[in-house]
Amino acid sequence: MKLRRLWWLPGLILACGDQAAPTAKQAQLEAGAVANVAEERILAETVGRIAATRNIDPADARDLAVQNALAAAAARADLPPWEVEAAERRVLARAMLREIIISAREGPITDDELGRATETYWTHYARPRGYRTIHAVMLAPTDAPPETHAAARERVADIREAWRPIVEKLRGTEAPEYDDAKMFRWNARAMTEPIKAKLEEAAKAAVGEMGLKVQQLPPVTSEGYIVDHDQSQSSLDAAYSRAASQLEERGEMSGIVQSTSGWHVIVLLETTPPRVVGKAQRREALRGFIYRVRAEERLAELLGQLREKTAIPSDHAALLQLVELSAEG
Repeated sequence: MKLRRLWWLPGLILACGDQAAPTAKQAQLEAGAVANVAEERILAETVGRIAATRNIDPADARDLAVQNALAAAAARADLPPWEVEAAERRVLARAMLREIIISAREGPITDDELGRATETYWTHYARPRGYRTIHAVMLAPTDAPPETHAAARERVADIREAWRPIVEKLRGTEAPEYDDAKMFRWNARAMTEPIKAKLEEAAKAAVGEMGLKVQQLPPVTSEGYIVDHDQSQSSLDAAYSRAASQLEERGEMSGIVQSTSGWHVIVLLETTPPRVVGKAQRREALRGFIYRVRAEERLAELLGQLREKTAIPSDHAALLQLVELSAEG
């Protein structure tokens, strides 16, 4: 990666004690230079960048570059060497990071990059149909004894019968209206439908409370992914998701379904519509994210290469105990 010349240093005027402050030299300048400060050349390219970045005249940009170079030279002469080295490391590290960020914006966005970004933000740009449900489950882990599973299944069958007249009243009704932000940023309290309390009461009356859970869940895809902008990598049990995706209308109830956590009966509250955004629109919307990923990957690659050449003693943990911590920066 071709690096740009570094032009920025902290614009500080440092006291130099009794030592004479460095001055800009009046001497024959090399091609491309507009000033010499100590041993440092101030390039016309540097002045141009300062002028463009700060929106100032070239003369003012030159003076600022000279001022920074003078302050830096004074710091090298007056400050302890370790402090100079630490400051230079910080400045150079920031400059390197800035260079990586700038270079990450160069070059077209590839289909692979767009595809990976879309996978990250699929709930916004490539969302399949979702199924919002409420269910009752009698807890019975997969490795529970057969008699536990038999009892749990029987109790879910009782719940299903108790729910039948209640959920029939949902048929033909409209689901509450939620905007996209609320629908796909799950807030259980805001999204809870009044029928949940009736279903929970009926389930408890049928089988008691031991081992029973009644839950209203966020939309889930047929493949089990929860359609939530903030938790898009979360998922539900595959058997549950498949059963939910086979329901077609509000108020439809599943058969008895076994998952890894137990035995369920599921009621569909609504299906949420798919959303697929075109490639050009996705490319623009995800551009900033893709550039950030590029920069992070390039920085990780660079640091990985440099770490291979870094010597760390085998007793580094013991040596770190000798480090004195200070509140000073």
